[in-house]
Amino acid sequence: MRKACLLRIVSFLLIAGFFGDQALADVIQKKDTVTGTVIDRKKQPLPGAKVEILGQSYSAFTDIDGRFNIKCEPGAKKVLVTYPKARAIKKKIQPDMTVQVGRTWRQVPERYQWFVGANIGIGMTFPDIYFPRTPEEDGNDWDYYRNHYDVDFYSPTISVMAGRVKVVGWYVKAFVNPAIESSTGYDYTNSRCSNLGMIVGGMVRLGCPLHLYLGGGFTHTNFSEIPQDYYHKTAYQFDMGLLFRIKDNFGINWSMNVGESKNSDYFYASYTNIGFCYFFNK
Repeated sequence: MRKACLLRIVSFLLIAGFFGDQALADVIQKKDTVTGTVIDRKKQPLPGAKVEILGQSYSAFTDIDGRFNIKCEPGAKKVLVTYPKARAIKKKIQPDMTVQVGRTWRQVPERYQWFVGANIGIGMTFPDIYFPRTPEEDGNDWDYYRNHYDVDFYSPTISVMAGRVKVVGWYVKAFVNPAIESSTGYDYTNSRCSNLGMIVGGMVRLGCPLHLYLGGGFTHTNFSEIPQDYYHKTAYQFDMGLLFRIKDNFGINWSMNVGESKNSDYFYASYTNIGFCYFFNK
């Protein structure tokens, strides 16, 4: 009798254990599995990236091969992939998916990057030049300096620049003002002026993604008909500008450069420009 009762109890436990394991297996089978690979901008596996199931508490880190495998509840739609110093990426769940992450343009680049730029704006040249009226009247200093000419020029300016920058960097800039007639003047309103200059300077990143650049150089100016056929002037030129990076490869910049001659004739040139830059990320 006791043996019969014991046999029934053991049978009941075996049956309950079987169905309990089966129920647990059913629960496990109801889990979804999300698998995939995380790669960087060069399409290389990215180990250590965190992959989270959006709307659920399941997550995992990629292995040395950039692979991840996450058990989650049914109904998961997207994953969130994060990695230090990289832009977080959200992506729709797909079978054995691939997620590519990279650095954001707001962050300091890992290496120096080349860039080129082009600007256009308005240039202003203000000469105050003294000449003797005639050789016969060049008898004393007063006669020599009493005849002067104030002529103002407002002309378009075009400049191109190139450089290399990380946190700090350098740049070179060349600018030109096509020959243009004066806008105001005394006896030489039909005179013409053209400018050609070169600037070299340094650049520093103030904060993501703003850059400040400062430089110096020279400008060479040709005046025609004031009063000789051509009159040449050279001035020191100083440059200041801001570059704002707006995308991975693009940026906008503003600059102003001014200069003044260091000889007896007064000469002042100022240029204000706005333009764009292109960064080579590779």
